[in-house]
Amino acid sequence: NAAGLKQLAASSGLDTSVLDFEEIRLNREKYSHKRTVGQFLFLEHELMISSFHADLEIAASVSGSVEVERWAQGATLWNQVKDVQGRTLSHRPDALFTLRFVNAPEGQQRSNFLYEADRGTSNLTRIKEKFESHLRFFMVGEHVKRYGIRKLRAVLVETISAERERQMRDVAAGLAAQVPLAGMIFWFSSTGEPKENKAAFSQRWLCSADERARSLLD
Repeated sequence: NAAGLKQLAASSGLDTSVLDFEEIRLNREKYSHKRTVGQFLFLEHELMISSFHADLEIAASVSGSVEVERWAQGATLWNQVKDVQGRTLSHRPDALFTLRFVNAPEGQQRSNFLYEADRGTSNLTRIKEKFESHLRFFMVGEHVKRYGIRKLRAVLVETISAERERQMRDVAAGLAAQVPLAGMIFWFSSTGEPKENKAAFSQRWLCSADERARSLLD
């Protein structure tokens, strides 16, 4: 419940004012399979999303030139999309956010991102299916219809270890052999990095197309 989540968040040093409890309630459906294990996974997953959101808001407020213009998460973002074989794929990103660069020329002020918090609980086959649904969603233009955004900068995938990050980059590289977009659209990072490399706007994101580290401000 909300009280338990607040207590767990506070014990982890997280500012509970950044938690959107209505979105968290909707998102709980993801982990309803086993009550005790599911609740624990749900709390860890939600805290990971909220921690990223909090870091993002703090970095934006410190910068003075970047605003988090939009943040959405949970079931309000869930959709379905058909693949080329006609199969129905679930499209369920954890969050969508828009950064606005206040000093940039009009028409160049906004960057849109999807965010995925990976706790290492899904096998790589499931991860591949998730990436495929993202690719198909963008390729048929559903991001315009469903989210009202014309362009997506990247799908950010944050995971819990460097090894898990490497595995998922390999999955994206495999998809890029057939769909080159996969090599550039998925950006990966892990929470296991040194603290100084985890700032929200640091160059902490890698994709499978090259070895250049990227920032959300790029």
